[in-house]
Amino acid sequence: MKINFPFPEFITDNESFPYSKSWQYSDSVLRSTLYISPDPDDPNIYDLDGIKQWYESIRKTDELFSDVPFDKYIGYHLGRTVCPVSVPDIIPIVFINCSSAPFVTMIMDYRKLYETRSRNTLRSLIGKRVLIAETGNGSKPVVRCSAIINKAFKVESFHEWDMFRDYTQVSTDSPFEWSDRTRYKWLYELDSVRPVEPFIPKEGIRHGRTWMEYN
Repeated sequence: MKINFPFPEFITDNESFPYSKSWQYSDSVLRSTLYISPDPDDPNIYDLDGIKQWYESIRKTDELFSDVPFDKYIGYHLGRTVCPVSVPDIIPIVFINCSSAPFVTMIMDYRKLYETRSRNTLRSLIGKRVLIAETGNGSKPVVRCSAIINKAFKVESFHEWDMFRDYTQVSTDSPFEWSDRTRYKWLYELDSVRPVEPFIPKEGIRHGRTWMEYN
């Protein structure tokens, strides 16, 4: 079967997979491995049953494999036509409060280019792709997109903060606006934003109300 995995940056090549000895692996081991086809027009991730369906379709069009049954193919040709991949166990989810403005929608529309925080709470996620969840609307968090947190920097005056207003989309009447008690704000640049099929994640390890480790 095809696996709905809409953020390929989380997938890494499993270079340690011993292609030449794949025939020695049991069916249970092969079934626990994810695979991806090298065809650029077919970026889907598959499990073993999905690979079998995929292979049966190429047998009909590719003479090289037309006479090779699947069990022999999976044993001797695995590394030639599909790539085993691995997926990290933990994916970060960043929570964004949208009770005062549709910030996640703005991020997806490339209007909000910087996420803001009063403290440097996202420092461990810099350089990583994260899932972004919308909160604050009276329901459970809903993941709607992913993005790479490219870099972070601190602004220490209202003048600096105001210079980035068009990029943060924080209005002057927002609860997240600079106030008399504000000493600094952290800005996180969001890049390579990609929508995902919206879903409500199961609870993971919380890092306050800012982000969560999602298994």
